[in-house]
Amino acid sequence: MPSIAFEDQQKWLHSVAAAQKQYELLPAEVRCNLNNIIDEIMILKNSLLELTLAAGSADVCRDCGGKCCYNGKYHVSLLDLIACLRTSAEPPVPDFEISPLCPYGCSEGCLMKPGFRPVTCVIFNCEQVESLLKESELLRLRDLEIQLREKVIQAEKLIGIRLGRPLLLSF
Repeated sequence: MPSIAFEDQQKWLHSVAAAQKQYELLPAEVRCNLNNIIDEIMILKNSLLELTLAAGSADVCRDCGGKCCYNGKYHVSLLDLIACLRTSAEPPVPDFEISPLCPYGCSEGCLMKPGFRPVTCVIFNCEQVESLLKESELLRLRDLEIQLREKVIQAEKLIGIRLGRPLLLSF
């Protein structure tokens, strides 16, 4: 009987192929509009991470070892994968054997550049990280999160499917 990690790897490979086919089959105008929304989403994700990094989150995360990254196999969404396809970036190669650690990470951290990371990952800040932020920065984080969620909804409405759904549950 195959292991859960093996089954997850098979689901991942199947989902990547299905997402790529679905993206390629989009009408050119829809794909162009989706690409523009994805570019905006990536900017928002980078802005969220830059704000926390400027406050010193890297030190907190390094000391913690990434406890917030446990059980992250369902964090990567169809939209995250489409962002990789849109930019010709290689999707992460998950390691489902390292459970409960996130399969999209390694000892050096996340395998994905900030703009490609799942929404869940870029909006979450533990209490330690949030304590580093000024009230104005916390408000800015909340505003960026709202904008990010609105862009995801806009992308979903454009193509008529739930792009924010976990990739491993999408196909």
